[in-house]
Amino acid sequence: MWVGFPRFCRNCRGTALVDYTYWGDYAITYQQGQYFRVARVDRSGPRPPVIKGSSRTVYETFGFFQCAFVKAIDDWKIGSDEERAIIAENKMPRHEFSKLTDGIIGYCKLECRYLAMLMTEFREVLHDGRNNTGAMERRGLADSSAIKETWCAKAPAYREGGC
Repeated sequence: MWVGFPRFCRNCRGTALVDYTYWGDYAITYQQGQYFRVARVDRSGPRPPVIKGSSRTVYETFGFFQCAFVKAIDDWKIGSDEERAIIAENKMPRHEFSKLTDGIIGYCKLECRYLAMLMTEFREVLHDGRNNTGAMERRGLADSSAIKETWCAKAPAYREGGC
């Protein structure tokens, strides 16, 4: 699916640069297992620069849960049993999707909504558990100390709260 999408390249000083693929007024990059990023570009010059502040990144969240998405939303009791079943049923035939139907669009929206709900719950557990790693471990986050350390290092609000 992502064949031909660029990886990182190195400039002459050896620092990593993102090599974008350009499509219309957008720059796109994909780092497998890490993230997918889209940014708007200024098309007024020969090599369109990314417009500062326009980038949006979707990070891979699998590493936080170390299990399949369906298992994670089930373990964390995200949403209803019926909607989790719809997601589980549609996971298997995804490789057969050949065109966007109303059913596929509905499934994709549902899955995105559940991912947002799961990550919101994840953030809340991290926030609640900043002085209580047991709260994270009860949710199946086996190495909560490593997650907490990484999360708190990157989130000023959590650092201020005494992570």
